Amino acid sequence: MSHVLTPFSKSFPPELEEQFIDELCDNVFSLRSGALTCRAWRIRSRLHLLRAIRIGDSDTLNGVYDLFHRYPSLALCVRSLATDVYCVTSESTGAGIVHTPRIADLLNLRRLIIQLSNLSGWNARHVSFHPAYLTALRIHPSIEELCLFNLKLSSYQELMQLLAALPNLSRLECSHIQFAQQTTAEVRTGSAFLRRHVPIRTVVVCILN
Repeated sequence: MSHVLTPFSKSFPPELEEQFIDELCDNVFSLRSGALTCRAWRIRSRLHLLRAIRIGDSDTLNGVYDLFHRYPSLALCVRSLATDVYCVTSESTGAGIVHTPRIADLLNLRRLIIQLSNLSGWNARHVSFHPAYLTALRIHPSIEELCLFNLKLSSYQELMQLLAALPNLSRLECSHIQFAQQTTAEVRTGSAFLRRHVPIRTVVVCILN
């Protein structure tokens, strides 16, 4: 018995499409694949591709913010931002100074990921956060989740300053984090400060040295 294959419709019913989006909203890879490969996906729904973005180098950073400059409303789509550490070296300390993308434009940002993707030499240098980075975070109260991956911080205090800059942080995830130097007093003082001032409800730690 033969079956006649009918052409796929050019569009889904709106209510069905919204169900797809709801189901995939936390699975960016599937959401992106569906939007790029399915011709029935409406153009408006492709804005969900901006739900989670990753900035890996200065060219990508410039391209993304050029897009947001021309179309400011697109910045409102971003919920998660992953930034690779491409830092400049401080002449005074030799540490890498991490600069921030202009996250003030991302008014609906909820999740911030700071990572070092190039694992070949990440142990060789430590990083500090530029004061402008911390200032930008303090005036951006919507961030609720912070993920730190494959970083070597110059001190335990660097981590404390970063967390203190996020007053509404509720989830912290750390994986392969090292400190160039830390003292028992710093750890004790920092931990006490966080308990009083940072409302973290969930902490996920893989390796923290």
